[in-house]
Amino acid sequence: MPKYYGCPCEGCGKPLTLQDDIVVCPDCGAPYHRVCYEKLGQCIHRPAHAAGYEWKFPYEESQLRTCPSCGERTLRDEETCRCCGAVLPPEGQEPPSSRGSGEETFDYSQMYRQFGTSADPEKEFFEDAFGKEAKMDGIARQDWLDYIGPAAPAYLAAYSRMQLQKSKVSMSFSALLFGPFYFFYRKAWKPAFGFLAAELLLAAPTFIEMLQLSGSALAPAMSASALTVFARVCSVLSFVLMLVRGMYGKWLYRKSAADHIRRIQSEFPDAQQRQAVLRAQGGLDFLFLLDLPHHDDGCAKARLRGELERLAAEYGAYRGATLDEAALRAAFAPPVPLPDGPFLAVTGARAGAGLLEALRRVSPLPVADLTCGGNRSLPPPPEGLDGLDGLLDWYAGALLGQIPCLRMDAVGRREELLNHPGLKGLVYHTVKFCDFYSFEYENLRRRTALPLLKVETDFTPLSSGQLSTRLEAFLEGLELRPAPASAARRGAYVAGIDSGSTTTNVVVLDRAGNVAASAIVRTGPKASQGAEKAFAALGGFTPEDMAAIVATGYGRNNIPFATGQVTEITCHARGAHRLYPEARAIVDIGGQDSKVICLDESGGVTNFVMNDKCAAGTGRFLELMARTLELNLDEMARVGLHWEQELTISSMCTVFAESEVVSLIADNHSAADIVHGLNQSVAAKTAALASRAGAKGPYMMTGGVARNRGVTEALEARLGAPLWLPPEPDLCGALGAALFALDSIQ
Repeated sequence: MPKYYGCPCEGCGKPLTLQDDIVVCPDCGAPYHRVCYEKLGQCIHRPAHAAGYEWKFPYEESQLRTCPSCGERTLRDEETCRCCGAVLPPEGQEPPSSRGSGEETFDYSQMYRQFGTSADPEKEFFEDAFGKEAKMDGIARQDWLDYIGPAAPAYLAAYSRMQLQKSKVSMSFSALLFGPFYFFYRKAWKPAFGFLAAELLLAAPTFIEMLQLSGSALAPAMSASALTVFARVCSVLSFVLMLVRGMYGKWLYRKSAADHIRRIQSEFPDAQQRQAVLRAQGGLDFLFLLDLPHHDDGCAKARLRGELERLAAEYGAYRGATLDEAALRAAFAPPVPLPDGPFLAVTGARAGAGLLEALRRVSPLPVADLTCGGNRSLPPPPEGLDGLDGLLDWYAGALLGQIPCLRMDAVGRREELLNHPGLKGLVYHTVKFCDFYSFEYENLRRRTALPLLKVETDFTPLSSGQLSTRLEAFLEGLELRPAPASAARRGAYVAGIDSGSTTTNVVVLDRAGNVAASAIVRTGPKASQGAEKAFAALGGFTPEDMAAIVATGYGRNNIPFATGQVTEITCHARGAHRLYPEARAIVDIGGQDSKVICLDESGGVTNFVMNDKCAAGTGRFLELMARTLELNLDEMARVGLHWEQELTISSMCTVFAESEVVSLIADNHSAADIVHGLNQSVAAKTAALASRAGAKGPYMMTGGVARNRGVTEALEARLGAPLWLPPEPDLCGALGAALFALDSIQ
């Protein structure tokens, strides 16, 4: 965040420096030291956010100039750049390193190439440790250099110190932090597979807990208390293993590399052949760090061009070739243009194929991938450029002119995208725990009236049910999903079916919109069977009696006699508006997920947030905790009201929360206190969802967990507002689906 360096922290007033951990308020852009922001708990300008307050950069343009080293704006009266720390030349004087001046510049790449030559002090250090013959483990130094690759000087220096100290210990932070992956990266196969097997073995307790919680027949018969002790022992051993790996990682790599080199020496006695094989089987491929600007102005263009020139020179030296202008021109291919008509777009962080495929499957409009992983082709360069220099200058400008990713500042291309006449909505993909993407999303949300859907992932496989629900609900809000078609059959009634993970709920309405019947049954192994059981529980109503049947919930697409499908987001909103028109936010906690839905005056969805993949804080979570406490759900709801001691259950992961509960039981805490702690944890997680959604009261709560008074009271305290509870909180989604069915026949 270069532009904030030198600015006063809004919390303590001290200038922000390069060494500071800086955070920025996503609402107004005010900068803080992270510790100051965490101490305050919120932005000091929060009361003014609703009025549109935005933080202003405290320096005038006349107080700034451009640093010739990094291209950032820095203070005019300082001797060093506040962004990169480079010494600033007097104004009006061209810096010695300026490109194109004809003056000699310092060649860092040459310095790196010379590292390891006869003039290198590391060689002398190596000879001091291993003698004038310069052999380690009987292998000449040059063979080590060829095998290890660019990092060889650093490794040989470490081995020299270990030899002089007669020690096998030398801390490798790469081995410490990255474990087996470090050894795979270094092609040390034996330690790589050995540490991998050890890591998997030490993860066994967690795997066993997951099997037990899922009710798998493969789960071994092991008590929860014994499993907890086993898990703690394995955690300690895993930490010890990590330390051992870091302390002996270099020595293990040395032994593995020595074995490989000896084998190659025996097979290739010719020195020239041996050198080629050592470099091919050892070492690493070409590695280059490209310094990318985050502006698109002339200074940034010149800087990027210089980096491209440096890349061409370094890779040319690596391959023993020079950059071919004709081949570079021929490498360009026309980019895929944006759709001519209406379209949707995915932007933000690089999205996996699952997200893009799911959106394209449900969207009637074309979907453009505008993330870094999308089409990044550039059009062929124009004719008439001034040789290779002109081509690289154009190339640098063309790269900066692409649709910007997160690293780019507020550039014109982003505004052009937001104002594109064909763009109907944006799906913004963020990475879990990445504040930078969250900041960009908040900036986009404030600056555009385009419909936005935020999807947060950690690049693991997505839950298809939740993802489809989010995307389809987003399209329903854009009116891009067709309404349930009018049924061909005639009947005096309509029905809505909410097929959830735990229960299947059905509501029957007559043509006047009055509730004629309802039922709640366990879903069972199949959604279709759950729907059939629900109709059977109605007593006297069959699917054939219905003029229309609309299904919702995760099983909505698997009910053969349904005449239409609508997502539970939209159905809950419709049902809530029917039951409680004043509601502006719905808190729904079902068996598999929890969600917060924001409504407008007419009951339309303005925003919604769902929990991500994890069942923590849902009905299934409470059901598993009740099983651990040997209570049923009704007993659990009653017991939690009679607590005496405040307990904190910090982990919201179902597996780890169960371990905490087992530990509390072992410490002789009462069931009432433990249940109260669980209720508080559920309320905290749900209140966080409400905050993410920007929910405002009046609040309404639906779902089976609404029957638990302990949870509702804890949630009311967290929200600071009362919750309106319907008589049958399980039926809100089914009621909304029935109302959509009624619409389809009128």
